[in-house]
Amino acid sequence: KFYNRNNVKKKSLDSVDHAICISKNTQNELIDYYKVDESKTTVVYLASKFDYNKNEILKEKSDPYLLFVGDRFGYKNFNNFIKSISHSKLLKNKIKIVCFGIYPFTKKELELFKTEQINLDNITFINGNDELLKKLYLNSIALVYPSLYEGFGLPIIEAMSLGCPVACSNTSPMKEVGGDAVNYFNPRVIESITSSIEEVVCSAAKRNILIERGFLQNKKFSWNKCATETLEVYNGVL
Repeated sequence: KFYNRNNVKKKSLDSVDHAICISKNTQNELIDYYKVDESKTTVVYLASKFDYNKNEILKEKSDPYLLFVGDRFGYKNFNNFIKSISHSKLLKNKIKIVCFGIYPFTKKELELFKTEQINLDNITFINGNDELLKKLYLNSIALVYPSLYEGFGLPIIEAMSLGCPVACSNTSPMKEVGGDAVNYFNPRVIESITSSIEEVVCSAAKRNILIERGFLQNKKFSWNKCATETLEVYNGVL
């Protein structure tokens, strides 16, 4: 029998008493696409697991780098990110790229770097634990998050909680999570991505504004709040 993941999701949603959604965007999809009654849904936001400590910032900075966190396949839009770097003399020649994730660069990605004339000395894959990821956020010139779609976009919150400026897609729920604290771009337009990243990289004033706003935006999200609101949902269903 043909396996249809959407049908499985629909059956599961029809059988639950209540659905906890990690963003309003996810909630709207359940309501519009799966026809779930809005009264059976509640939005409970996730939060950053990191605490900011400026003493953990390296005093002697290494070469400036842009940070890319997570998977790089499909809707993560990694290819457009690389092309946006390739189209900028400033970014291509002076800014390094650090990709933190699980899987090393694939053969196709290496071919992409070659096609876009990305110097392999300027792009690095790193795998590690949360302690290493925290250091990367703290010392990065900016997180770039070009994803076409997300349920929430946790790296955006993580970056903001650690004073790392963010340039990201202007799609939902990124705008829901980022508020006015990130520099947005159209993830389908290379020039838009390039311009947004250059604006952050070239202006210390812009970065400082994003950092200040990021700390304020991050205060809207906490694991204590997440736990409390989740418990309220459970108590309401029982």
